[in-house]
Amino acid sequence: VAQGQGLDVSGVISQDTIWTPVMGPYNVVGDIELPAGITLTIEPGVEVVYTGAYKIEVEGTLLAGGTSTDPIHFSSSTPGTSSGATMLLFKGAALDDSQLDHAVMEDAAYAIKIGEETEHAQGGKNTGTLTATNLVVDNADINTDGYQTGAALVLEDAELNDLLIKGNYPRSEHISIHTSTITNSEINSDSYNEGIDIYDSTVDGSAFSIGCCGANFGIVRTEVNGSAFSDYNDSYSVRFEDSTLNSCSINLPNSNSGCTLINTTISYTGSQGLTCKNLVMNGSTVQGDGTGTGVAFAGTASISNSVITGNDVG
Repeated sequence: VAQGQGLDVSGVISQDTIWTPVMGPYNVVGDIELPAGITLTIEPGVEVVYTGAYKIEVEGTLLAGGTSTDPIHFSSSTPGTSSGATMLLFKGAALDDSQLDHAVMEDAAYAIKIGEETEHAQGGKNTGTLTATNLVVDNADINTDGYQTGAALVLEDAELNDLLIKGNYPRSEHISIHTSTITNSEINSDSYNEGIDIYDSTVDGSAFSIGCCGANFGIVRTEVNGSAFSDYNDSYSVRFEDSTLNSCSINLPNSNSGCTLINTTISYTGSQGLTCKNLVMNGSTVQGDGTGTGVAFAGTASISNSVITGNDVG
Protein backbone atom coordinates (compact mmCIF):
# COMPACT_ATOMS: atom_id res chain seq x y z
CA VAL A 1 0.00 0.00 0.00
CA ALA A 2 1.55 3.29 -1.02
CA GLN A 3 1.86 6.02 1.59
CA GLY A 4 -0.77 8.67 0.98
CA GLN A 5 -3.53 6.15 0.27
CA GLY A 6 -5.96 5.85 3.14
CA LEU A 7 -5.21 7.80 6.31
CA ASP A 8 -1.78 8.66 7.76
CA VAL A 9 -1.75 8.30 11.57
CA SER A 10 0.72 9.20 14.32
CA GLY A 11 0.88 10.96 17.68
CA VAL A 12 -1.40 10.78 20.73
CA ILE A 13 -4.93 9.42 20.44
CA SER A 14 -6.68 11.80 22.82
CA GLN A 15 -10.25 10.48 22.65
CA ASP A 16 -12.03 7.19 22.06
CA THR A 17 -11.45 6.33 18.41
CA ILE A 18 -12.70 3.76 15.90
CA TRP A 19 -10.67 2.68 12.90
CA THR A 20 -12.95 1.42 10.10
CA PRO A 21 -12.19 -0.33 6.81
CA VAL A 22 -13.76 2.43 4.77
CA MET A 23 -11.25 4.97 6.11
CA GLY A 24 -8.24 2.69 5.73
CA PRO A 25 -5.65 1.66 5.22
CA TYR A 26 -4.19 3.36 8.30
CA ASN A 27 -0.58 4.23 7.47
CA VAL A 28 1.49 4.48 10.66
CA VAL A 29 3.92 7.29 9.83
CA GLY A 30 5.13 7.93 13.40
CA ASP A 31 4.77 6.57 16.91
CA ILE A 32 1.22 6.34 18.24
CA GLU A 33 0.34 6.60 21.92
CA LEU A 34 -2.93 5.32 23.38
CA PRO A 35 -3.12 6.85 26.89
CA ALA A 36 -4.85 5.41 29.95
CA GLY A 37 -8.59 5.90 29.86
CA ILE A 38 -8.76 5.99 26.05
CA THR A 39 -10.06 3.15 23.85
CA LEU A 40 -8.99 2.43 20.29
CA THR A 41 -11.37 0.08 18.47
CA ILE A 42 -10.13 -1.54 15.26
CA GLU A 43 -12.93 -3.07 13.22
CA PRO A 44 -12.77 -6.29 11.16
CA GLY A 45 -11.03 -5.88 7.82
CA VAL A 46 -8.94 -2.85 8.80
CA GLU A 47 -5.41 -2.66 7.39
CA VAL A 48 -2.74 -1.07 9.61
CA VAL A 49 0.43 -0.42 7.58
CA TYR A 50 3.72 0.52 9.25
CA THR A 51 5.88 2.75 7.07
CA GLY A 52 8.93 2.51 9.35
CA ALA A 53 10.20 1.49 12.78
CA TYR A 54 7.22 2.97 14.64
CA LYS A 55 5.07 1.64 17.43
CA ILE A 56 1.55 1.71 18.75
CA GLU A 57 2.03 2.03 22.51
CA VAL A 58 -1.00 0.89 24.48
CA GLU A 59 -1.56 2.19 27.98
CA GLY A 60 -5.31 2.46 27.52
CA THR A 61 -7.60 -0.15 25.94
CA LEU A 62 -7.19 -1.75 22.53
CA LEU A 63 -10.20 -3.56 21.07
CA ALA A 64 -8.94 -5.19 17.89
CA GLY A 65 -11.45 -7.87 16.95
CA GLY A 66 -11.40 -9.28 13.46
CA THR A 67 -13.33 -12.29 12.19
CA SER A 68 -12.33 -15.52 10.46
CA THR A 69 -13.43 -14.09 7.11
CA ASP A 70 -12.40 -10.50 7.76
CA PRO A 71 -9.25 -10.39 9.91
CA ILE A 72 -7.38 -7.24 10.86
CA HIS A 73 -4.05 -6.90 9.01
CA PHE A 74 -0.95 -5.35 10.61
CA SER A 75 1.76 -5.21 7.96
CA SER A 76 4.81 -3.49 6.49
CA SER A 77 4.56 -0.94 3.72
CA THR A 78 7.10 -3.15 1.94
CA PRO A 79 5.62 -6.66 1.88
CA GLY A 80 8.16 -9.35 2.76
CA THR A 81 10.54 -6.82 4.36
CA SER A 82 10.41 -5.93 8.04
CA SER A 83 9.32 -2.39 8.79
CA GLY A 84 11.29 -2.55 12.05
CA ALA A 85 8.08 -1.62 13.86
CA THR A 86 6.90 -2.65 17.31
CA MET A 87 3.35 -3.18 16.16
CA LEU A 88 1.76 -3.35 19.59
CA LEU A 89 3.66 -2.37 22.75
CA PHE A 90 1.65 -2.74 25.94
CA LYS A 91 3.12 -0.51 28.62
CA GLY A 92 1.35 0.38 31.86
CA ALA A 93 -1.86 -1.24 30.61
CA ALA A 94 -4.56 -3.32 32.28
CA LEU A 95 -4.12 -6.19 29.86
CA ASP A 96 -7.41 -7.89 30.74
CA ASP A 97 -9.26 -4.92 29.22
CA SER A 98 -7.77 -5.28 25.74
CA GLN A 99 -8.76 -7.63 22.92
CA LEU A 100 -6.70 -8.98 20.04
CA ASP A 101 -8.54 -11.54 17.92
CA HIS A 102 -8.39 -12.74 14.31
CA ALA A 103 -5.43 -10.65 13.25
CA VAL A 104 -2.59 -11.15 10.77
CA MET A 105 0.70 -9.58 11.87
CA GLU A 106 3.60 -9.62 9.39
CA ASP A 107 7.09 -8.24 8.79
CA ALA A 108 8.05 -6.24 11.86
CA ALA A 109 10.61 -6.25 14.65
CA TYR A 110 7.85 -7.16 17.11
CA ALA A 111 4.24 -8.14 16.60
CA ILE A 112 3.50 -8.02 20.35
CA LYS A 113 5.69 -6.73 23.14
CA ILE A 114 4.57 -6.82 26.78
CA GLY A 115 6.42 -4.24 28.87
CA GLU A 116 9.70 -2.40 28.34
CA GLU A 117 11.74 -2.44 31.55
CA THR A 118 15.05 -3.42 33.03
CA GLU A 119 15.90 -4.16 36.64
CA HIS A 120 17.39 -0.68 37.03
CA ALA A 121 14.95 1.21 34.81
CA GLN A 122 11.48 0.16 35.85
CA GLY A 123 8.15 1.76 35.03
CA GLY A 124 5.04 1.34 32.95
CA LYS A 125 4.18 -2.01 34.53
CA ASN A 126 1.32 -3.96 33.01
CA THR A 127 -1.25 -5.84 35.05
CA GLY A 128 -3.44 -8.82 34.20
CA THR A 129 -3.25 -11.08 31.16
CA LEU A 130 -3.41 -10.30 27.47
CA THR A 131 -5.17 -13.21 25.76
CA ALA A 132 -4.62 -13.00 22.00
CA THR A 133 -6.64 -15.42 19.88
CA ASN A 134 -6.66 -16.60 16.27
CA LEU A 135 -3.50 -14.78 15.23
CA VAL A 136 -1.30 -15.42 12.22
CA VAL A 137 2.15 -14.00 12.95
CA ASP A 138 4.94 -14.17 10.37
CA ASN A 139 8.42 -12.62 10.59
CA ALA A 140 7.54 -10.51 13.63
CA ASP A 141 8.70 -11.46 17.14
CA ILE A 142 6.65 -11.97 20.30
CA ASN A 143 8.31 -10.72 23.47
CA THR A 144 7.75 -10.13 27.18
CA ASP A 145 10.02 -7.49 28.68
CA GLY A 146 8.51 -6.27 31.94
CA TYR A 147 10.18 -6.71 35.31
CA GLN A 148 8.47 -8.74 38.02
CA THR A 149 4.97 -7.54 37.10
CA GLY A 150 2.86 -10.68 37.55
CA ALA A 151 1.27 -9.96 34.16
CA ALA A 152 1.15 -12.61 31.43
CA LEU A 153 0.68 -13.24 27.72
CA VAL A 154 -1.57 -16.03 26.43
CA LEU A 155 -1.76 -17.03 22.75
CA GLU A 156 -4.58 -19.32 21.64
CA ASP A 157 -5.24 -20.85 18.20
CA ALA A 158 -2.27 -19.07 16.66
CA GLU A 159 -0.11 -19.73 13.60
CA LEU A 160 3.42 -18.58 14.43
CA ASN A 161 6.03 -18.67 11.66
CA ASP A 162 9.65 -17.52 11.27
CA LEU A 163 9.88 -15.58 14.52
CA LEU A 164 11.38 -15.42 17.99
CA ILE A 165 9.17 -16.02 21.01
CA LYS A 166 11.10 -14.77 24.00
CA GLY A 167 10.71 -13.96 27.67
CA ASN A 168 13.53 -11.48 28.27
CA TYR A 169 16.10 -11.30 31.06
CA PRO A 170 15.33 -10.64 33.87
CA ARG A 171 12.00 -11.65 35.49
CA SER A 172 9.85 -11.03 32.44
CA GLU A 173 6.27 -12.18 32.10
CA HIS A 174 5.11 -15.75 31.56
CA ILE A 175 4.07 -16.81 28.05
CA SER A 176 1.48 -19.54 27.49
CA ILE A 177 0.67 -20.94 24.04
CA HIS A 178 -2.39 -23.14 23.42
CA THR A 179 -3.72 -25.10 20.42
CA SER A 180 -1.29 -23.41 18.06
CA THR A 181 1.30 -24.22 15.40
CA ILE A 182 4.88 -22.97 15.59
CA THR A 183 7.12 -23.34 12.52
CA ASN A 184 10.76 -22.47 11.83
CA SER A 185 11.03 -20.35 14.96
CA GLU A 186 13.07 -19.90 18.12
CA ILE A 187 11.56 -20.15 21.58
CA ASN A 188 13.72 -18.68 24.33
CA SER A 189 13.09 -18.54 28.07
CA ASP A 190 15.91 -16.22 29.06
CA SER A 191 17.46 -16.14 32.51
CA TYR A 192 15.00 -15.40 35.34
CA ASN A 193 12.06 -15.39 32.90
CA GLU A 194 8.79 -16.66 34.41
CA GLY A 195 8.69 -19.40 31.77
CA ILE A 196 7.08 -20.50 28.52
CA ASP A 197 4.45 -23.25 28.39
CA ILE A 198 3.09 -24.85 25.23
CA TYR A 199 -0.11 -26.91 25.35
CA ASP A 200 -1.97 -28.98 22.74
CA SER A 201 0.15 -27.60 19.91
CA THR A 202 2.48 -28.63 17.08
CA VAL A 203 6.05 -27.34 16.74
CA ASP A 204 8.06 -27.96 13.56
CA GLY A 205 11.69 -27.19 12.70
CA SER A 206 12.27 -24.91 15.66
CA ALA A 207 14.89 -24.31 18.35
CA PHE A 208 14.27 -24.03 22.09
CA SER A 209 16.91 -22.36 24.27
CA ILE A 210 16.94 -21.61 27.97
CA GLY A 211 18.88 -19.55 30.49
CA CYS A 212 19.24 -19.80 34.23
CA CYS A 213 17.70 -19.09 37.55
CA GLY A 214 14.07 -20.12 37.31
CA ALA A 215 13.71 -20.02 33.54
CA ASN A 216 11.51 -22.93 32.48
CA PHE A 217 9.72 -24.73 29.68
CA GLY A 218 6.55 -26.81 29.88
CA ILE A 219 5.69 -28.94 26.83
CA VAL A 220 2.30 -30.56 27.41
CA ARG A 221 0.16 -32.64 25.02
CA THR A 222 2.26 -31.28 22.17
CA GLU A 223 3.96 -32.77 19.11
CA VAL A 224 7.45 -31.45 18.40
CA ASN A 225 9.11 -32.39 15.11
CA GLY A 226 12.67 -31.86 13.89
CA SER A 227 13.53 -29.45 16.66
CA ALA A 228 16.32 -28.97 19.20
CA PHE A 229 16.49 -28.04 22.88
CA SER A 230 19.66 -26.46 24.29
CA ASP A 231 20.81 -24.38 27.25
CA TYR A 232 23.33 -21.63 27.86
CA ASN A 233 23.22 -21.53 31.67
CA ASP A 234 22.01 -23.62 34.62
CA SER A 235 19.42 -23.81 37.40
CA TYR A 236 16.42 -24.04 35.08
CA SER A 237 13.71 -26.68 34.71
CA VAL A 238 12.04 -28.38 31.75
CA ARG A 239 8.88 -30.52 31.80
CA PHE A 240 7.58 -32.79 29.01
CA GLU A 241 4.18 -34.31 29.64
CA ASP A 242 1.93 -36.40 27.36
CA SER A 243 3.98 -35.23 24.39
CA THR A 244 5.73 -36.68 21.33
CA LEU A 245 9.11 -35.44 20.13
CA ASN A 246 10.11 -36.78 16.71
CA SER A 247 13.67 -36.47 15.35
CA CYS A 248 14.54 -34.09 18.15
CA SER A 249 17.78 -33.43 20.00
CA ILE A 250 17.45 -32.57 23.69
CA ASN A 251 20.73 -31.31 25.09
CA LEU A 252 20.06 -29.87 28.56
CA PRO A 253 23.09 -30.85 30.66
CA ASN A 254 22.61 -28.09 33.22
CA SER A 255 18.98 -28.65 34.21
CA ASN A 256 19.83 -28.40 37.90
CA SER A 257 16.19 -27.72 38.79
CA GLY A 258 15.05 -30.85 37.00
CA CYS A 259 14.14 -32.43 33.68
CA THR A 260 10.82 -34.28 33.85
CA LEU A 261 9.34 -36.68 31.30
CA ILE A 262 5.83 -37.98 31.96
CA ASN A 263 4.09 -40.20 29.39
CA THR A 264 6.30 -38.78 26.65
CA THR A 265 8.00 -40.35 23.62
CA ILE A 266 11.29 -39.03 22.25
CA SER A 267 12.69 -40.32 18.96
CA TYR A 268 16.12 -39.29 17.71
CA THR A 269 18.66 -40.05 15.01
CA GLY A 270 22.42 -39.91 15.36
CA SER A 271 24.51 -39.46 18.44
CA GLN A 272 22.14 -38.06 21.06
CA GLY A 273 18.64 -38.44 22.40
CA LEU A 274 18.26 -36.89 25.84
CA THR A 275 21.05 -35.29 27.87
CA CYS A 276 20.03 -33.68 31.15
CA LYS A 277 20.58 -33.32 34.88
CA ASN A 278 18.32 -34.47 37.71
CA LEU A 279 16.00 -36.59 35.61
CA VAL A 280 12.51 -37.82 36.47
CA MET A 281 11.19 -40.18 33.79
CA ASN A 282 7.89 -42.01 34.14
CA GLY A 283 5.86 -43.88 31.53
CA SER A 284 8.09 -42.58 28.76
CA THR A 285 10.10 -43.90 25.81
CA VAL A 286 13.37 -42.77 24.24
CA GLN A 287 13.77 -44.42 20.82
CA GLY A 288 16.93 -44.20 18.71
CA ASP A 289 17.90 -45.41 15.23
CA GLY A 290 20.30 -48.03 16.54
CA THR A 291 23.21 -45.73 17.24
CA GLY A 292 24.20 -43.09 19.75
CA THR A 293 23.30 -42.49 23.38
CA GLY A 294 19.65 -42.70 24.36
CA VAL A 295 19.78 -41.03 27.78
CA ALA A 296 22.77 -39.40 29.47
CA PHE A 297 22.25 -37.77 32.83
CA ALA A 298 24.13 -36.28 35.75
CA GLY A 299 22.95 -35.71 39.28
CA THR A 300 19.95 -37.78 40.35
CA ALA A 301 17.62 -39.93 38.27
CA SER A 302 14.28 -41.59 38.90
CA ILE A 303 13.25 -43.76 35.94
CA SER A 304 10.10 -45.88 36.15
CA ASN A 305 7.80 -47.66 33.71
CA SER A 306 9.91 -46.42 30.83
CA VAL A 307 11.76 -47.79 27.79
CA ILE A 308 15.13 -46.73 26.38
CA THR A 309 15.81 -48.51 23.10
CA GLY A 310 17.53 -48.32 19.71
CA ASN A 311 20.80 -47.01 21.10
CA ASP A 312 24.44 -48.03 21.47
CA VAL A 313 24.87 -46.53 24.95
CA GLY A 314 22.48 -45.61 27.73
